[in-house]
Amino acid sequence: MSQTHQDWLVLPSWNRLHRVVDMRWVGGEWDIECMGEGRALCGASGEFCVPGFLSRMGLPRCAHCCDRLGIPRGSGNTINAHITEPPLVSISRRTEVWMVSA
Repeated sequence: MSQTHQDWLVLPSWNRLHRVVDMRWVGGEWDIECMGEGRALCGASGEFCVPGFLSRMGLPRCAHCCDRLGIPRGSGNTINAHITEPPLVSISRRTEVWMVSA
C-alpha cells in the first residue's frame, strides 16, 4: 500500500481515523467506497474503509496511531492538517511489528 492520504482509514464504528499499515483491498485503491481487511499502527484490525471528504477532514485521528508515529494528536487526515509523517518500516516480517524509521 502506498503512503497516501488514504492510509488513514476508518473501521465500521466510524469514530476515528486509523493509520493503516497492512491492507488487503476488496475494491480499487482509489475508489471512494473501497474497503478491505487491514491492520492499523495501533494494533486495531478489521474491515477498514475509505472515509468521505468530510470525515477525512473532521474525524479525530487515533491517539495511539499518532503516538506511535510521533505526530500531534488531532483531527483530520495528516495531509489535510499539513503534518509530515515519518516513513514506516517493518522491523519484523514474522511478527509484523511496525515502527517509525529514524
